Amino acid sequence: MAPTGYLLLLLQLFCVSLGLSVDSKELVDTKVTNCSSVKPIFVPKNISNNVPDFPVDGSRLSICRSRHSCCTPDMEDALHTRVRRDFQSLLHHSSQTVQGLLYTTATTLQNHVTLLARSSENKTLTLFSEAYPRMFTVAHEPISSLYRSLLVYVNRSDPSLQVPSSIPSGDAGRLQQLVLDFFAKLFPLVYHQAVNLHAMDFTEEYKVCLRKAFPEILPFSDFPREIALDIAKTFEETKVLLEALLLGADILNTTDQLMASTSSSGLD
Repeated sequence: MAPTGYLLLLLQLFCVSLGLSVDSKELVDTKVTNCSSVKPIFVPKNISNNVPDFPVDGSRLSICRSRHSCCTPDMEDALHTRVRRDFQSLLHHSSQTVQGLLYTTATTLQNHVTLLARSSENKTLTLFSEAYPRMFTVAHEPISSLYRSLLVYVNRSDPSLQVPSSIPSGDAGRLQQLVLDFFAKLFPLVYHQAVNLHAMDFTEEYKVCLRKAFPEILPFSDFPREIALDIAKTFEETKVLLEALLLGADILNTTDQLMASTSSSGLD
């Protein structure tokens, strides 16, 4: 039901509570003889001064039509304004409540994902420092770069990234490549650790050669591809959920502001 329909329904229910006719097509003689019982109802609405002492002709009314009515056109206009204002206030309160819930849930999810990623990064760094102490210094940057890129993707840090419309999406290849690039950068370090531990470090040209040969050599078997698929799927799903929460809150906020800006002209 449109907002105007709700307003009319509320006005009609209010008229019913006063014992007035709500038939807009047929005038009804309600045989009201005194309006004293009506005034207390309007006092909380701050429009009791407009209540007549005795019934008046209500044939010009649009909602509470009756030959003998305790409602005047001014009262009906005041009621319409009050109901519209109350309705807008109710919508605003409900919108703010839902917005708060959506934003809070999104923030909680975002913080949780960030916490898990940081924990995983720290554990990976600890593993390298304990198992491959000679590699730790040079492996630190590739590890940190991978996790940093993943968090940029999921945390709205890059405005050029779009919300996936389906999973797998166009982002899947980009996310998978982040992981594959990480293992490609790691390969020369691990290779040096395994076969040439006590010799000088590889030259940069040799490292580039090893990284380029990574897809054909498959030094880590199919593990990088498998974990790349899992990470891409997980982060895509997380981003969709996170963006859905934030988008819902943004839409409610925009609608709320639009209604507030048009309140003087009524609800359409």
